[in-house]
Amino acid sequence: MQTDVCQRFGIENLCVCRLNGAAIDSTLGQKHLHKVKELKKMKRKISLTLLIMVTAIFALAHSISTAAANNLPSANGHGNLTLNNDLTTFSFHANTMKDGIVKGSITLNNRGQDVFIHADIDCLLVVGNTATMSGTITKSNRPNLEGMTVVFRVEDNGEGNTGLPDTFSRLFITSGTFTCDSNLNFARFPIESGNIQVKQ
Repeated sequence: MQTDVCQRFGIENLCVCRLNGAAIDSTLGQKHLHKVKELKKMKRKISLTLLIMVTAIFALAHSISTAAANNLPSANGHGNLTLNNDLTTFSFHANTMKDGIVKGSITLNNRGQDVFIHADIDCLLVVGNTATMSGTITKSNRPNLEGMTVVFRVEDNGEGNTGLPDTFSRLFITSGTFTCDSNLNFARFPIESGNIQVKQ
């Protein structure tokens, strides 16, 4: 039910109204409404970041336990990196099952471009310390991306102070038939925090 109740604060006759639960300045209503929308947008981004962190923790635990049990190719990781001044947060895991089927997922959030995607991984190619993965985008805040194929590559440069950070590539998104086995060239970038593990 819509309400229109103003409470006078006595500061230059400022009167704050409540309309459907949202605080609106009766004098500068549009400006305050804009601030409310910005706060809501910020809360959504914080919630999304927390979701990615939780997903990364569970994905890492799941991937390690599965890989240890099967002793088959796997890759998992999470972290942050900056591309063209845009902060990108990612988490992924991909495991080869005993029957040869690959199962996994990737979640990525490019904050600068406000792009979020979640994809199911069904292809994994491990060569040395490098893993190439592909799958289908199942969820995104850009609906036109859903159903498209995503391919990406990561590099595990070891644990501890090896001097070389792990790397993560740009996502190759296409409506074509590319997979992790396709002959694609990837520019890879050092992650700024997090960890990537690749097992043969």
